[in-house]
Amino acid sequence: MIIAYLGSTVRQTLLQPAIIFLVILQAATVVFFVFGVSFEYRGETLISISLLGMEPLTGHGLLIARQSFDHFIRLGWEVFKFLLIIGIAPSFVELLKDPLLSIVLTKKISRARLMLMRWCGIVLSVGIIQALYATSMVLVLLFKTSVLSVSFIIPVILGPLAYVITFAALACLLGILFEHATGVTVVVLAVNYIGAFVESVTQQTESWVRLIGYLFPPLATTEKFFLDTMLYGSPDGILPERLVVYPIAYLTLAILLFRQKDL
Repeated sequence: MIIAYLGSTVRQTLLQPAIIFLVILQAATVVFFVFGVSFEYRGETLISISLLGMEPLTGHGLLIARQSFDHFIRLGWEVFKFLLIIGIAPSFVELLKDPLLSIVLTKKISRARLMLMRWCGIVLSVGIIQALYATSMVLVLLFKTSVLSVSFIIPVILGPLAYVITFAALACLLGILFEHATGVTVVVLAVNYIGAFVESVTQQTESWVRLIGYLFPPLATTEKFFLDTMLYGSPDGILPERLVVYPIAYLTLAILLFRQKDL
């Protein structure tokens, strides 16, 4: 029963229009690197890049191309987060409105386990997507450059997972509170963008204002950690230990509220 429900959640998540569009964009990126980009190495040093068959970029042009690539990665990450939130935020509201929910709860499955399986299914879905994307990109780069970029896999998988673990838990809590898919989506998006701003501001001060930053998950710091690892091979700083506190708190409160909720 649990495995079947977990599989059902994975399928439902992967069939969300925003998630499908996300996968299409990732597939387009892989295809672009296969057919549109050529690399020339001397030993382990990259000396030129050719885009779409144009004149190879070397020297200063290569530096500009690298900077443009960094900006492209950061823009892609923002688009990824946006689509990810739209795809997963309504999931728990849909669960509460499922006409079969009462029947499911008559089986040997508790409300807490049902909620956790929903959350695990969402996290697993994103993990599958990112594992396939990271593996595809590594194989393409290996074929094009003869360089095995294994270090690329870890941030491409773990970075999005760190986000989805927190966002899915928050969406779970908000879904129980509001039972409105659009409202939940808007609030999670606000937490994403406002939280990053608040975190950056509060890090610049030593006063009590700094405490406000603890109301939001440290996702901006987490994002910087994984992007630095992906782009430069090593992070500037460490992952904040309190990152794990927020999804645990959201899920715990959501489960407590769900247990008391009339269906």
